[in-house]
Amino acid sequence: MNRHSYILFFVKGIRRNTTISSSLRSNSSVYNRMGTNNQCHYYEAYEIWVPIDGYYILTSKSSIDTYGYLYQTSFNPYNPYSNLIAYNDDAGGSRQFQLTEYLVTYRTYILVLTTYLPMITGHYQLIVEGANRVQITELYSTSTLCARTTTRRTTTCE
Repeated sequence: MNRHSYILFFVKGIRRNTTISSSLRSNSSVYNRMGTNNQCHYYEAYEIWVPIDGYYILTSKSSIDTYGYLYQTSFNPYNPYSNLIAYNDDAGGSRQFQLTEYLVTYRTYILVLTTYLPMITGHYQLIVEGANRVQITELYSTSTLCARTTTRRTTTCE
């Protein structure tokens, strides 16, 4: 079976959802999201633990335009390319990210949820679908990689 056959089997099989709700706020951690020319973005990071190996779908549901990054082992906001497995902007439809990845037990995965546009706040749901429920733990950070100084309504980053 190739990867697409496994995904087709997964989609037709029994799925379990794990959902959490949260918000990006003006006091959320900030960093320079990949590919944004030093623009500040609020983010929240979550550790994902899966009980069994398999394909999992990670997606967001929100009125804000979300962006998702999946890392293995750790996430370093100073080096967002390190340990990156996958990222997505709009595959979930309605400006929501969606990642479909084969995840393995006993490995650490970090999902970083941020926005397409800089300095956007708002409520969201993070939904993980798979063969079983997963454990999602919010990781707290004091990342202030962007200087939050405002001049003429333009936010400047270091």
